[in-house]
Amino acid sequence: VTGLQECLADLANLPSKVRFGASVGMNRTLSDAQDAIRATLPGHFTLRRAAFINNTIYRKPGEDWATKNRLVAGVRVDDTRNVLAKFETGGEKVPTGGRKFLAIPIDVKTNKFDIVTSANSVKALLASGKAFIANGKVWQIIGRGKHRHLQLDYVFKPATALPADLHFVETARGVIDTRAVPNIEGAITVELTTGLTSSNGPGV
Repeated sequence: VTGLQECLADLANLPSKVRFGASVGMNRTLSDAQDAIRATLPGHFTLRRAAFINNTIYRKPGEDWATKNRLVAGVRVDDTRNVLAKFETGGEKVPTGGRKFLAIPIDVKTNKFDIVTSANSVKALLASGKAFIANGKVWQIIGRGKHRHLQLDYVFKPATALPADLHFVETARGVIDTRAVPNIEGAITVELTTGLTSSNGPGV
């Protein structure tokens, strides 16, 4: 945000109390952005492990937290947990582990969280004897007697599209645009009046 960057450059030359207040406001803003990004995830993804995925959106100690002497703050996707980053720009998912095809679920049974259970994986279905592969698809025999029919569970594809559903940058920028100035101004005002630090304070 260009205007904010110019403002922070000016703050860098002001007294310590002002810079400390600015750092508090920046950290509040980026924590707000972190919360906002996390809040969007259930609307875009089926989360198998919600806590794990939420923790993927994080602020790295020592780098993403502003201080009075370093007015830089951020929020990021943990690149060591490469689960969500690929959904920011989208792209293509391809098979791994020597596989040639991806098994794309079609009408396979899922649990209440819309997640395919282990009992309904391709391997488990084929092992049950109720499913078979034909024409690049996994079919399952459902029902008995006159109600017996075939259900298409999976389709094998060499690749599938990954939608750009994360909107990380868009969400963060929206929070920064609306919250940065009031958060920073508010924290500076409090610091200059009642103080936010210990009795020793940050100095002036």
